[in-house]
Amino acid sequence: MSGTRAFARLLGALLLGLGLTSLLSAQDAPDQGSGACVCPDEVTLAEPAWVRLPPPNLSVTAAYMTLGNRGDDDLTVVAAESPIAGTVELHEHLQDAAGVMRMRQVASLALPAGGSLAMEPGGFHLMLIGLHQPLAEGETVPVILHLADGRTLEVAAEVRRAAPGRDHDAHHHHGHRHH
Repeated sequence: MSGTRAFARLLGALLLGLGLTSLLSAQDAPDQGSGACVCPDEVTLAEPAWVRLPPPNLSVTAAYMTLGNRGDDDLTVVAAESPIAGTVELHEHLQDAAGVMRMRQVASLALPAGGSLAMEPGGFHLMLIGLHQPLAEGETVPVILHLADGRTLEVAAEVRRAAPGRDHDAHHHHGHRHH
């Protein structure tokens, strides 16, 4: 009987320890979207990462997020990858002389010290090219960003039809009626 009691105490302590460990881990990163970013200490996920749901049979899409840098040094994103795509490129939208918005690949994206890097529709973004399988709305896909100093950020991006804020606003306004 005493062996069973000792085992039960050990198991209870182990489970309690595991519970506290996950609780402490969640508390360590309250501003990182509930663990949606495995990032260096000074980097935060200021806006949730998301991937646009592509139309059927299209093997290209874009990923967006806003990163914050609460450190003292400028950081530079120099590459990106995802297991769901053959290639991930850093891109920006620019308006040409005729006023037409054009997309072009860039070599790097700056994440200034004390500042942020917004990747959003119509601006900087990641192009996921050569998708390996169709994406489903609501699924989460990993996106890995490589910094110039060799460190990486792994972000969990939700597949969505539209930007989280825009989507939420549309539902919010349609859900309330004024009498």
